[in-house]
Amino acid sequence: MEFEVYSDIHKIDLVKWDEFVNKHPDGTVFQSSEIYTLFSKSKKFEPILFQANNNGHITGVLLAVIIKEYAGKIGFITSRTVIYGGPIIDAPGEEYDQVLDVLLKELIRKVKNRSIFIQFRNFSDMEKRKEIFRKKWILLFGKIKFFSGYIG
Repeated sequence: MEFEVYSDIHKIDLVKWDEFVNKHPDGTVFQSSEIYTLFSKSKKFEPILFQANNNGHITGVLLAVIIKEYAGKIGFITSRTVIYGGPIIDAPGEEYDQVLDVLLKELIRKVKNRSIFIQFRNFSDMEKRKEIFRKKWILLFGKIKFFSGYIG
């Protein structure tokens, strides 16, 4: 299945984005346009959105934020990328895994030279998807320790 992934906020329909988040059982304010706007107003936060679409329909949203405490070299050393609430995906079976895979691939591509680590603070159980996370992280870091706990 082919997916288009958008990360340019100016090319994303904010109303459809928020409708997708509001209708999704795992959707929270942390994946909404409102929190994107709030993060973008902070000097220490840089939000990055990834939206997967299939035939014009939103199939997944991953909202990350790069948090940087300082500028310059110290800023990079203290920077991190956080995904509050995890990705939300509306696709069946293998298609779910494909959407997650493409969202992770785009996330890594976009932040790998801008922060020292990526942290998911999932609000739903992602245990079934840990192999997809593991494959991406092995490519990025060489090895990973997967923690199965989540906030829920």
